[in-house]
Amino acid sequence: MCLVFKVSRSGFYYWFSRPESKRRNENVKILETIREIRQSQPKKEVYGALRMLRDLKELGFYCGKNRIAAIMRNNGIRSKIKRKFKRTTDSQHSEVV
Repeated sequence: MCLVFKVSRSGFYYWFSRPESKRRNENVKILETIREIRQSQPKKEVYGALRMLRDLKELGFYCGKNRIAAIMRNNGIRSKIKRKFKRTTDSQHSEVV
């Protein structure tokens, strides 16, 4: 495997035995909490990064919206965007009713 990745054997084993980083562990905890929040909400798919940020801060997680957006994007979590109402009737026409 070291030949395929073109790295030294000692470097590979150092990387392989290295513990997970603090940032990665925090991201995993945030992701689990995001999934719990989505399951507990009646309208599960309308929570975007900003609403998630607000709820996570209430639960004690302090991070930025870009980090939350990246975690959600990388794990395929998206919010449904409500379509804007579009009026299709022209009531100012000059035709006879």
